[in-house]
Amino acid sequence: MRNDDLAKRFVLHHLGDPEVWVAYERLALQAIKDGRSHLGVGALTEKLRWESPTQCPSDNFRAFYARMFACAHPEWRNLFMYKPSAADYVNYEPLLDVTPCFDDHIRRAEEALGWEDPQLTLELEETI
Repeated sequence: MRNDDLAKRFVLHHLGDPEVWVAYERLALQAIKDGRSHLGVGALTEKLRWESPTQCPSDNFRAFYARMFACAHPEWRNLFMYKPSAADYVNYEPLLDVTPCFDDHIRRAEEALGWEDPQLTLELEETI
C-alpha cells in the first residue's frame, strides 16, 4: 500500500521535530535492555505520550518509527511485527541524522521520499 501523502507528512514531521524519534529510540533501547525481544509500536507510542505529553506523535506515524528503528538498529529489525504500509516506501537512512540544517533537510527529505517535490521546500519552511 503506497500513500505518498502520508509518507511526506511523516518526513515533514520528523524533520520538524526529530526529538520524537530520539524518544522512540530511547524507549525501544530501554525495553531491549530490560530484556524485551518483541515490542508493540502502539504500546511504545502510548508510553511516549504518557512520559512526554509534549511529544505526541500521530498514530499514523507509528509504522514509520518502527521501520526507522529497524533501519537504525538492523540487529533488532525483528523487534516489531510489520504489516504492509506506506512506511515501506521510505528510505530512512537520510533521516537518521537529526542535526538541524534547513538546506540539508530538503536534500534528506527528497532522498527519504525518493522524489523531488517543488512544494516540499515550502512545506518544510512552514514546519521547521
